[in-house]
Amino acid sequence: MTTSYSEHMKGITKERLLEGLVGYGLFSEKLPPFLTSEDFYDFCMDGDNHPKSSNSNSGLFKNKHVSEYVQYANMRNINVPRLLAVPEPIAYFNLCHCLSQYWPELTDCFESKTKNDDFKISRIHIRRIKESKIIFSLGSSYDSSGVTWSWVKKVVNRPVSKVFSMNYKNLSEDDNPIPKIKIKSRFVVHADVSNCFGSIYTHALSWALIGKNQGKIQRNGYWHNEIDTYTMNVNKGETHGILIGGHAFNIISEIILVAVDEKLKDRYKYIRNIDDYECFVEDYQNAENFLIDLEAELRVYGLTLNHKKTEISELPMTHESDWIRELRYFEEGDYFDYKETVHFLDFAIALMKKNDGNSAVLNYAIQVLSDKNKSISATEYFL
Repeated sequence: MTTSYSEHMKGITKERLLEGLVGYGLFSEKLPPFLTSEDFYDFCMDGDNHPKSSNSNSGLFKNKHVSEYVQYANMRNINVPRLLAVPEPIAYFNLCHCLSQYWPELTDCFESKTKNDDFKISRIHIRRIKESKIIFSLGSSYDSSGVTWSWVKKVVNRPVSKVFSMNYKNLSEDDNPIPKIKIKSRFVVHADVSNCFGSIYTHALSWALIGKNQGKIQRNGYWHNEIDTYTMNVNKGETHGILIGGHAFNIISEIILVAVDEKLKDRYKYIRNIDDYECFVEDYQNAENFLIDLEAELRVYGLTLNHKKTEISELPMTHESDWIRELRYFEEGDYFDYKETVHFLDFAIALMKKNDGNSAVLNYAIQVLSDKNKSISATEYFL
């Protein structure tokens, strides 16, 4: 039985949302494993530790309106860094607290925009992650291209309290719409929002939540204005751009992107992974129309397409990238000696160069070799 977008949202209480965002979602999964925020969440929930603000939103910390943050450059597959952020913790807690307080209003908005969907358009979103053991290294797990580093690991006998994960999938809850929407399609469109998080205009959150005209009228004293304010506070008081890293910012981006989906979903069949779109159409004209309409709806909220990443491809296409299939020819066997290790890595480096320097090729090869038994000399060469 698949679970709808709104059912995922409504399956999270506002208390669990706050714990997940603060206790397990303060730091990006791409950060090295030296930070954890579980104790910070416990500290925040101890009423004796902080003065309540005069704001009616009980439970908030008093803090300055403008907060700095720490930047961290994370290298992407295209060998261009993405600037992640570690937000100032108090400002981040206040944002998360605000989102949790208005979680019923937010879930109602998400439900109204997605309730008639034939399938989940947004594939990566806030959701209830089923209970399991947490395996982490010096705090939180470090997930880079699917690799979990566990030289120092410990199992904690408590439920997973995260409410967002880039790599989490549950086949019993998630549909797979692509085989159905590909029927009769001759082309697939790949599109990407240019600098999505960095271009989001915080005042546009109100437009997405209650409508642009109403949002321009209700500028102060409403729940959607508070979300706008606390989002700005985390980012030095700036109205343009939200941070990348903390899980709360994925809710912020979804507010905008789901509103865009609402305008397009009746005309096109597509899926979205955060800000990456994959649309299936019957002819080339419809492919171009999708790009025109998508850009028009994005511009309502001050966003634009990254035309360097826009591509229209003819179907059918292979399910896996060619380089994955080529590497898999060398994956057989559980033991690699020195010569096999050298050959495998040389082949992976050559494939990476052949695929425009896509470092995902080398990351995949490293992951494969990490799981193999190797001779002493092979291990030394690998390291």
